[in-house]
Amino acid sequence: MKNIIVLISVFFLFSACIIEEDIDCYHCSDISVTSLDLIKIHTKDEYKVNDVLYIESSFSKLQDEKGYSNKLDIYKTTNSDSFTFSFSLQKMVFGSWTDITLLGSDFEEEGLGGIYAGYYIGATCVLNEEKTQYKFKKGIILREAGEYRLVINPILYSDVYYNSENYLALKINTSVAEIPSSSYEFTVNE
Repeated sequence: MKNIIVLISVFFLFSACIIEEDIDCYHCSDISVTSLDLIKIHTKDEYKVNDVLYIESSFSKLQDEKGYSNKLDIYKTTNSDSFTFSFSLQKMVFGSWTDITLLGSDFEEEGLGGIYAGYYIGATCVLNEEKTQYKFKKGIILREAGEYRLVINPILYSDVYYNSENYLALKINTSVAEIPSSSYEFTVNE
C-alpha cells in the first residue's frame, strides 16, 4: 500500500512539474487590433482574357488599439517586417464554385510584396525602406473566360516574434474596401 501511495505522490509531483514548466514556457501574447479597409481590390466593369485583377494593401505601422490613447507601433511591438493575408480565386464550374490553384506565373512580376501561390494564396505586405508603411500590390493575370469569385480572408497576421523568453503574434482584423462580403464576383469575357 505504501508503494502505491508513493507512486501516486510521485505521479502528482511529476504532473505538477510539467504543468509548471508549461506555464513558464508560455509567456506569450496574442494582440489583436481592428482597422477597416486595409485591403483593396481594383475592380473594373468588364474583364477580358489576359486582363489583370489587382489586389492591394497599404497600411501604417502605427495602429489604433482599443482602450489606449497612443497608437500601437506594430513594427516595434512585433519586430516583424511583414504581415500576411490569404485569398483564393474560384471559378464557376458546372454550377458550383471551384478553387483554382494559381502558380507564381499567374501573377504579374512587378508589384510590391510577395506571393505564395497554390490552392490558397498568401499575400505578404512588406515594410517599406522608411519603416513606416506595410505594402502589397500584385496583379492576377486572368487567362481564361468564365465566371470568377475572389475570396479574401480579411485578417493580416504578423510574423511570430520569439526571443529567449517570449512569443508574440499580432493580427489585424480588417475588411476589403467597398466589398462588404470580402468576396468579389466578376466575369471574364473572350
